[in-house]
Amino acid sequence: MVGVKWLVDNCKDKIMANFTITEGGWNPMRIGNKTCHFVQAGEKGTIRPTLKARGVSSHGSVPMFGDNAVAKMANVVKGLAEYQPQVILTPEVKQLIQAVAKLEGIANEIDKENIDQVIHGLQDRILAGYLTAITRMTVSPNVIHGGVKVNIVPDTCEAEAARRQSEVAFSRFHMALLRARHEQSRDIADVNTLIEVAKSSGLEIPRFQEDLSDRQLLAKLAEDHTFAVETLGVFGTPTLVFLEGQAVFLKMMPAPPPEECLQLFKEIRHLAEQRQYVQEVKRPARPRE
Repeated sequence: MVGVKWLVDNCKDKIMANFTITEGGWNPMRIGNKTCHFVQAGEKGTIRPTLKARGVSSHGSVPMFGDNAVAKMANVVKGLAEYQPQVILTPEVKQLIQAVAKLEGIANEIDKENIDQVIHGLQDRILAGYLTAITRMTVSPNVIHGGVKVNIVPDTCEAEAARRQSEVAFSRFHMALLRARHEQSRDIADVNTLIEVAKSSGLEIPRFQEDLSDRQLLAKLAEDHTFAVETLGVFGTPTLVFLEGQAVFLKMMPAPPPEECLQLFKEIRHLAEQRQYVQEVKRPARPRE
């Protein structure tokens, strides 16, 4: 099959050149009374970063207890949309715009100060937009995902799904996993234990097993672990992180009665936020008689 590689390997001396003309230069177009053909001399580079905002989750009825990651991201997106980059006028681009302006009867000498005025004076709005884009860096926030339920303040806003099955299914599995570890002292690093807990939580087992083998989940876990350790100082679970960033590691045996849980949570939160000088409270174990 004859292709570029074959030509390079067999006819290199016939195709060597100082430059090539490809399809990237744009279609011919009428400017003034002339038909113009464009030649592409270079390309802008591309970078596609992923921005992530983190907050604290809470119920939507009491958003003051949370820290909305979507609201944070909205400010970032607004800033990006309003960003006005500086003009970068390369010799090739300057010569192009100067020639186009001359064809349309604009005699101004092109410089960074009047470039936008000259471009906006061109009759072809598509061409004007193209010339604007090649004279500066362009920023375009195009995709955003955040939150998992309409009544929950989102604690993350990023370009990936938060859960593989559903938030409700995850909550059931998460609580069952905590009970298996902290109440039943089971080894939750064991795959069989995980599958048993998943079954008891009503998860779709084939899908759960498939997700367990997905290496992308390990990357997400590593990212969350790094954030917890390096940013919040977490060293164990369960750790509660409150709105102002105060974190408390808890160890309770046995689990508190259900009717006392809310009051206990309020007391722990008050201790974490209002009594920051309390660093550790530990109940000593009495010697056995």
